[in-house]
Amino acid sequence: MSPAREAARPAATPILQLKITLNDSKPPVWRRILVPAGMPLPQLHQAIQALFGWLDYHLHEFRIGGFRGRAYAPLNPDGEDDFYGHASRDESKATVGELMPAVGSTMSYTYDFGDNWVLALKVEKVLADDDGGGQLPRCTSGRGAAPVEDSGGTAGWANIVQAVNDPRHEDHKEYREWLGMLPGDTLDPTAFDVEEANEDLADVIF
Repeated sequence: MSPAREAARPAATPILQLKITLNDSKPPVWRRILVPAGMPLPQLHQAIQALFGWLDYHLHEFRIGGFRGRAYAPLNPDGEDDFYGHASRDESKATVGELMPAVGSTMSYTYDFGDNWVLALKVEKVLADDDGGGQLPRCTSGRGAAPVEDSGGTAGWANIVQAVNDPRHEDHKEYREWLGMLPGDTLDPTAFDVEEANEDLADVIF
């Protein structure tokens, strides 16, 4: 190929390796994921929902720079950006790479302002291309069972895990029925299956 043609070839989109950690979770719950730097925030939101087994029942927002930093969220039906009670920018107009362009860049993601699940996102690597091949986004590792929807935040989820695994707990039967657990089933808070995570990601339409 001539130098002119080589120069004209479009540059590959960088791939970001993100670590996504659920704050205040004991034992730790986190996911490592590869995403294109050009991925719009709404697609990252969908990927996070799939990785943590959530069903997008509640509001969410991304935030750069802590509580007083810039918030990114869906616009409300009227096109205003005050759906969350404060000014937010339209998340559909921002990409992951624009907000987290380099190794060490961070951002938070909050889902369900009642249960208040707060995830810390951090760029661990910026890759020139996807050497591993396969689908993007792609989960490469993780740890811990993600809490289920409407389980009351990290403290509420910890209580549920204890209750379903302890026949002497006063809420043992109620929570097992709520989770649809069968006799003999246990809930391991450290469990994680990377293949299952990628199957869930593959089911999301990006």
